Amino acid sequence: MTAIADPRPSINSSAYDLSPGATSTDVRELLEVKLMHLEAMLVMTWGVGGETFRKQSAAVQDGFMWS
Repeated sequence: MTAIADPRPSINSSAYDLSPGATSTDVRELLEVKLMHLEAMLVMTWGVGGETFRKQSAAVQDGFMWS
């Protein structure tokens, strides 16, 4: 049996744009930014805002959802 690496990035991973010396304030600010990104994506894809999204080409929709 082989060991499987933990797929979750660590808090110091470049995926989170944090340096090893990041403070709790840095982490909080980054999380707030990521939540704003999520909210913006949800506005474009859900409810009335979703109409604009569904009018886009399949390629644009795929690219948006991939991001």
